[in-house]
Amino acid sequence: MVEGQVVERKLAAIFAADVVGYSHLMQLDEMRTLRALRASRTIVDRLIAEHRGRIFTTAGDSVLADFPSAVDAVECALEVQQAIAEENAQRPEGERLRFRIGVHLGDVIVDGDLHAQAAQHPELRLGLAGLLLQSNFILRSSESLALSALGTPLCGGLLR
Repeated sequence: MVEGQVVERKLAAIFAADVVGYSHLMQLDEMRTLRALRASRTIVDRLIAEHRGRIFTTAGDSVLADFPSAVDAVECALEVQQAIAEENAQRPEGERLRFRIGVHLGDVIVDGDLHAQAAQHPELRLGLAGLLLQSNFILRSSESLALSALGTPLCGGLLR
């Protein structure tokens, strides 16, 4: 960083989602997987917008979004899981996508794009399909929702 340069920061709830086994699914049938991903992304993108979120980056099957409220991010994640489950119920087993979603509250640097250490936070990538893993900050700010702590994530996705 250049001395004297002002860095703009903001507190944001970071929503990170990806598809479990995406590379394997693409290897099995690229076109079928891509069709399913597009249908799912329509749902995910719509729900993020409805909950005041903003997608700041995507790559393949992954989506990173920021929300001004941790509760909005958690509610969005829960609705995404429900909507994807409903979509999957209409698809044959081989065409079902299972998302893992993590939400973390933390500082981000704003410079036209977002740079979020929170987006690299381990619990965002240790999730199992269909589960929403969250930091303690998010659990405390989501007390009105029926959520349960699963434990502290360790390397390799195991819980303490």
